[in-house]
Amino acid sequence: MKVIIKNFGTTFEIERDQILSISPSYDGLSIILNNNLNISYSNMNMPQQIRDIISASFESFKKGTLTIDLTNFIKPVVISTM
Repeated sequence: MKVIIKNFGTTFEIERDQILSISPSYDGLSIILNNNLNISYSNMNMPQQIRDIISASFESFKKGTLTIDLTNFIKPVVISTM
C-alpha cells in the first residue's frame, strides 16, 4: 500500500507503513515518517476542512493506495484499491 502526495508538478510516493501520521497544522499539514523525518506543508489558503479530510482519510482507510492532491480542494483525496 502506498501514499502518493501531489503538489503541482511534484509527486512523492511513500510506502504506507513508513508514515506514522498525517496531521493538520495551523497553516497546512505535518507528515511524520518512521525515521523521525517530519515533512511540513504550508498553505495558508488550504481550508481547515480539507486538512481534516486528508488526516482522517489516512487514519480511516488502511487498505488501498491513498492519493493526496494538495492543490485540489474539491477532491483532495482519492482511494484506489487496485
